[in-house]
Amino acid sequence: MYMPVLSVVLVGILAGIAFAKKEPNTYPEEGRVIGTGTTEHTRTNGSIFGTGGTTNGSVSSRSKYTHTYKVQTATKVFELDCGKEAMFHSTGAECLSGGKPIQVGDVIHYRIEKDNAYLPLPDQNGMQGEEEKLRILSAEAAEAKKETPSAPAPQVQQVAENNVTKLSIASTPAGADIEVDGGFVGNTPSTIEVAAGEHSVTVSKNGYKSWERKLKASGGSVNLNAQLEAQAK
Repeated sequence: MYMPVLSVVLVGILAGIAFAKKEPNTYPEEGRVIGTGTTEHTRTNGSIFGTGGTTNGSVSSRSKYTHTYKVQTATKVFELDCGKEAMFHSTGAECLSGGKPIQVGDVIHYRIEKDNAYLPLPDQNGMQGEEEKLRILSAEAAEAKKETPSAPAPQVQQVAENNVTKLSIASTPAGADIEVDGGFVGNTPSTIEVAAGEHSVTVSKNGYKSWERKLKASGGSVNLNAQLEAQAK
């Protein structure tokens, strides 16, 4: 008689347990640590004054520190403060990522909830355990990375190598025959062009000894002046 009612109650309890089961947290945010620092927490004890200005106590202060991290994402730069209890040591309390202290250059994954960032802390079996809590001190828009236009490639002029050499040939007396490499090319004074390489130039005139020079042409201009010597009579 009571079995149907009991079954309904059990189903309801099991459904409630399944509904209440907490989904594991995800850490969709990714950022690179680009800087670290500390936050100083100073606590001051003031003087206690008695009647007539007498001092019954003295001022004392001690500073504690927590570690801070500057984290850059694609759109923002966060300043995060380690949420652990501050320490007297000047390096401050440090937070962990992947079981190791967070350092510059690390890429961390976290989730943001209200004014805090949470990093996963895996347990000894590598499963998700506790979380590292960091306070968000500030969040600024990351500067857009300006694409520096690449310098235009220098234009290379393809200049054909000028292998032509200009020979300006004169003689005393003028009007002598000019031969280059055994071929007649004109009379002095005259300017002719020769290709690069070795050449022989001969200047001759009736009644005078022949004048000969060998040269290696490699471009530019060359002046030759042949002083002809009269033949003996």
